[in-house]
Amino acid sequence: MAITITHTKVATTPDDPTAEVGTNEWNAAHTVTGSIVGGSDGQFQYNNNGEGAGAVKLIYDDTLNVTKMTADSGLGGGFIANLDNPFCVNDDNYHRGYEFRADWVAPSGTNVGFTTQMTVAIPGRIMEGENLHGGGTNAKCTFTNLGISVDAYGAGQRILTQQTINAYGMGDACLETRRVSFSSGNISGDEGVGFSLVNTLMQAELFVKANITSIPTQATINTTTTQVITGDKDPQTVTVANSSGVVAGQWVVVEQAPSTHLINIEAVQVTAVPNGTSITGIFRANHGLGVKVTPATVLGLAANFMGEQRVVVNLSATPYTTGTVASISGAAFTGSGTTWANNMVGGNADNVGAISLTSDDYTGLPYSTAPNQLKSWYQITSVPSTTQVDIHTTSVAGDAAYRGNGVAVSGAYTIRPAMRILRIPNLSTIVCETSTHTWAVNDIIECAICPYPDMTAFRYHVGAFTPGGTYRNFQAVLNLGSRKIEFGYFLGFYGNPKCDGTNGASTGSWGTCYAAQHCDVAFAHYGTNGYTDAKCSLLLPRGGDNSGGTDQGGAIVWSPTTQNVTARLPQIRPNEGNEGLDIIGTGVAATLTGALRFILHGKGINTSSATTGAELLTFGGQFKVGTSTFANIATAAANLVGTMIVITDSDTATVGATIAGGGANTVMAWCDGANWKVMAA
Repeated sequence: MAITITHTKVATTPDDPTAEVGTNEWNAAHTVTGSIVGGSDGQFQYNNNGEGAGAVKLIYDDTLNVTKMTADSGLGGGFIANLDNPFCVNDDNYHRGYEFRADWVAPSGTNVGFTTQMTVAIPGRIMEGENLHGGGTNAKCTFTNLGISVDAYGAGQRILTQQTINAYGMGDACLETRRVSFSSGNISGDEGVGFSLVNTLMQAELFVKANITSIPTQATINTTTTQVITGDKDPQTVTVANSSGVVAGQWVVVEQAPSTHLINIEAVQVTAVPNGTSITGIFRANHGLGVKVTPATVLGLAANFMGEQRVVVNLSATPYTTGTVASISGAAFTGSGTTWANNMVGGNADNVGAISLTSDDYTGLPYSTAPNQLKSWYQITSVPSTTQVDIHTTSVAGDAAYRGNGVAVSGAYTIRPAMRILRIPNLSTIVCETSTHTWAVNDIIECAICPYPDMTAFRYHVGAFTPGGTYRNFQAVLNLGSRKIEFGYFLGFYGNPKCDGTNGASTGSWGTCYAAQHCDVAFAHYGTNGYTDAKCSLLLPRGGDNSGGTDQGGAIVWSPTTQNVTARLPQIRPNEGNEGLDIIGTGVAATLTGALRFILHGKGINTSSATTGAELLTFGGQFKVGTSTFANIATAAANLVGTMIVITDSDTATVGATIAGGGANTVMAWCDGANWKVMAA
């Protein structure tokens, strides 16, 4: 890139052509020989050392209007940007580290026809890789064209990627299109080919335990606000009843209270104490008049993989375990032989501690037996009496009832000191809520895995409103190849099932595999040509539940509330004992209209235009009617007309005679609506 220099001062004296350097020479552009190494006109570049010299690495080319990056031959190249609290756009409601914006005003410059205009393109090319397994070498190279990860220690909505398209114009509209074209095969240890290989949504599989390495000087302030606080991103000075017990740099808790799903507690680092009745800091939440301002509990740790608003439990402190939990109702635990109190593990009414039931312990993989079992710690919100504690649990719907394993097997429990993490200013410090328990250096603390997650792996909302549309499918999966795919949809388990009823686990991997609500047809099976080549529409296990159980495995049950096949519910299920099929009805015998009814309109039943002689029901084998004594059958009534049964103690064997019972005759009986009559003897 050539450089020219001129004097700032322009000479106005007429040029003397006889002078070696005159006015014209003074005003002329001065040429400097040489150039910045690697440069050319229209470029701005740096080398590897960040200097404007040497081999070009970063170039802005005004001819193409692009910025280019190059790497040395044989060496890796790349771009790294470390941004702390970035905002490339001046919008305090929406901070961005980078923003790539393209305004496609018109399709000028693109060809006529099907074209593509793309804001960001990230092409990649893989020339050499490695894929070995077994035979002495296990080595596989993973290539990822775009890797995005977040370590979310802070609380809030953590979203890895967000996609939005506002499609105001006509034409196709979607969030993404994906295509995988494969010609490869797989070796042992691969996951195969697919749109995605393994998607995992799983509660943490490791404990987060740490030793307390330091405890900085804590604030001792214990006061209340004397003004309403309006949350703000900037520091503000607020008035309190008494600001003694805190200095600049220390942390306080505003609105300390027991845990609740309506949370409004925050930790504030005090930046100044202007006088005896005010403190300064960044108060981001709104707070009312007269709320508590108390000292935060600040702990130093060697390593910190904890998260805001999770609960830390002191495993080194003496626990409270006297008595048992006898029963649970909602969020209330009722004790037997207990003397529960707010201070039983050093706490107070605003922060008693946390309780864990032994029956909720999980000791299977990836965890183990004590002391490495997974415990479910619930913060205690109140202690109404020596035999009752109330716990905090919730869901996205605000359900505050305990939903664990309960105390039917064991009522043993443990109560320990605990507190919520409110802020994580760095990876070696946690700022927690106020705790009157004494935390000490070298205490072992556990950041409890939340025992009440509310999990939905995928959730989609769809909707349309105009009646003239064609609303085909929520999801359509079409086989474009020439090979049958074994399962269109599969629910199962990986490896050995963990939901085997042992080690505190559930029994069964799935509750209801498919649920439909408010739909016209819950399940439809079509062949290629309508119904003509459709094969089996429903395949059920012949009997048992894959664990040597009963005939309940293949049952079809009609009930809006339960799947319990042992309940008195209408159901059909296999009978392995007699290699038959049980059809079970429900209701009181006197009003029963039939556990099984065959209605075929136009074929002799329930129609005035019946066609006589048609077969309604044909049995290719034996047909058996149940037996009973006369006293145990329903009283003859109009709704039982046509009902048949074998009576074993009829007083008569005459065909057509009315049966009274108490005799020694076994007859086939039928009900005419008023009496039971002998049908055959």
